[in-house]
Amino acid sequence: MQGNPNLRARHIGVTRRVAEITIAAVGLVSLAPALVLVGCIVALDTRSPPICWQHRLGPRGRRFAMLKFRTMGAAYDPLGRRRPDIERISIIGWLLRHTGLERLPQLCNIIAGHMSLFSPEPPFLVDALEAPNPGLMTRTASWGTAGAVSAG
Repeated sequence: MQGNPNLRARHIGVTRRVAEITIAAVGLVSLAPALVLVGCIVALDTRSPPICWQHRLGPRGRRFAMLKFRTMGAAYDPLGRRRPDIERISIIGWLLRHTGLERLPQLCNIIAGHMSLFSPEPPFLVDALEAPNPGLMTRTASWGTAGAVSAG
C-alpha cells in the first residue's frame, strides 16, 4: 500500500477500530454470564448498584463516564463519619481489582468509542483539569484499558 501516507494511516485506524469493536462485542457476548454473576455478587456484597462510573478525560479532551464494577462500600458509616478507603474495599472488591475483572464493563466504553483496548487508562477528569499543563493530558489517540501495564 504505497501512496498517500494519510490514506494509509486512515486505513490502519479504521481497521483497528473495527477490530476493537469486534473483540469487545465478542467479549461482552461470551462473558455475559460471568458479568451477570459478578454483578449479582457485587450487589449483594456492597448493597449498592454493581456498576459505578468514574469521570475521565478521553480522546481529544472529551469527557466520558468510564464503567467499572463497584469494589468499595459506602463512604460514610451510619453515624455520618467518613470511612478510610482501606476499610471500604470489600473482599470481593479486592479480588476483582487483583484479577482485573473490575474492568470488564469497560468493554461497553470501547464499543462506544471512548476508549481503546490497547492504550493506557484515561486520566481522571479532576486530575486532568488540575494538571499544571492540561494540554499535555489530552491525546489524539484513544485511551484504553491496558492501565499500568502499558505505562512506561
